[in-house]
Formats: sequence, structure tokens, C-alpha cells
Amino acid sequence: MTKKIQYKFQVERDLILDIAKSKNIEFSSAVKHAYTYFETPSKNERSFVVLRIKVSEGKQKMDMKIRDNDTGEWQHFEFDIGSAEQAQFILEQIGCKPIFTFHKNRQTWVGDFIRLDLDSTKELGTFLEVKFNSDDQTKAERFLQDLGVDPSKHDKRSVIEIYLEKY
Repeated sequence: MTKKIQYKFQVERDLILDIAKSKNIEFSSAVKHAYTYFETPSKNERSFVVLRIKVSEGKQKMDMKIRDNDTGEWQHFEFDIGSAEQAQFILEQIGCKPIFTFHKNRQTWVGDFIRLDLDSTKELGTFLEVKFNSDDQTKAERFLQDLGVDPSKHDKRSVIEIYLEKY
């Protein structure tokens, strides 16, 4: 079974756009996203849990990501919701507390074996998220090096962990 891999890098937006353009990589127009993160009432030392409501392009979803702190592996669960407000009300009634609503503008480029998402935020700056299959890891890392990005320097933290450390 092929595993999905995601790398995240903090980058200078204009610089990465210029380098990408020089390599004939054209990102899409920016799409606005709002992610509201929630603290869960139960704590587990062996894992890190991210629970959020995502709203973008008229779509509303809830998702949960769980990272095993021993292995670094993530599990991801996501589903459509009809009302972000009602979902937030339900979460709050069961003890989940809103932490922060994160607004970002995402530009995307999809290649044969790699996807690049450029996420710009007021709060944290700009991140390049890189997604690929484990079978393509060597090609993807060479591709990143051609963009001037060192694959070994990817940030393993989630966006909410980066936010919480900063604020």
C-alpha cells in the first residue's frame, strides 16, 4: 500500500513564486480557507489530536488528525457537514474548546507525482505544503532541491502546533 507523505516548509512567498515561475510552475489563483481548531477534552500523552472545522469555497467539513507521538504517523478522518455553526455548537457542548480560527489563502500547483500548496497567512507567514506518494519520495525530494528547498528541513509540526508555540 502506497503511503501519502506531506512536507511543510516556511518560505518567503514572493521568492518561491519567482523560482517556481522560472521553472514553468504556475500556481492557481488564491482560494480562501478558514479552519477553526478545537481543543479536545481528553488528553493522551502518546498522541497529538487536531480537531477542526474547515470552510472554503462554500464547502464545510470537519476533520480530525491523530499523530502517534512514538512513530510520527498520522491518521486522518474527514467528512462533510451541513452547518459549521451547528457543528461548533455540538463540539462545545461535549467539552471541545475553540482555540483559534486560522485564515489562509491557498494557491495550488499539481504535477505528475507531486502537489504544491502555497498557504499565505497573516498570523504565521507563508508555508509550502508538498504532498506525494512514498513511491515518489526520491523524485519529489529532487524536485524540491531544484526549487531551492532543502527536503531535510521540513517542519513536522502541524499548523496548530506552530501557532500554539508562537502565541
